Amino acid sequence: MANFLVLTIGTGIGGAIFCNNQLVHGARFRAGEFGYMQTSRPGGRDVRRYTMNENCTLRVLRHRYAQHIGIPLDAVTGEEIFDGFDAGDAVCQRLVAEFFNGLGSGLYNLVNLFDPQTILIGGGIVERPGFLALMRKHLAWFGIADYIDTVSHGNDAGLIGAVYHFNQQYSQR
Repeated sequence: MANFLVLTIGTGIGGAIFCNNQLVHGARFRAGEFGYMQTSRPGGRDVRRYTMNENCTLRVLRHRYAQHIGIPLDAVTGEEIFDGFDAGDAVCQRLVAEFFNGLGSGLYNLVNLFDPQTILIGGGIVERPGFLALMRKHLAWFGIADYIDTVSHGNDAGLIGAVYHFNQQYSQR
């Protein structure tokens, strides 16, 4: 696989672009900052509110749940919200659907911008049993479910990639 994207989901959205097996840095070393991509049309002056970072992260999912239920943010985890989704909790189901809708919008744009062979999703969330199937189900409407896969090293994939990139840079000197 020579042309692919990597997107990590956590407290923010991170990413990387690989074209012909080379990491794309961009003119200002900002290539792959997928978290700043708009997922909906801004309705106000602060365009940051409408980005993947503000609509497709576990931090935001937790914040919205805590705000809706009226509990402190640290009283709920992303895992508990997904457990609630699995159990049929209406609030969790709505919030998880919104999470995947924003994620799907961003991923749809990435597929059409870069035409990758695949988009690998990373972050701790991908270690959740059934997450890939659930994500593909929610992304089917966008017509991109077949592009999506998960990284093989879960939450450690970013660290492994950083070490690999470091070694590549310094072995060429």
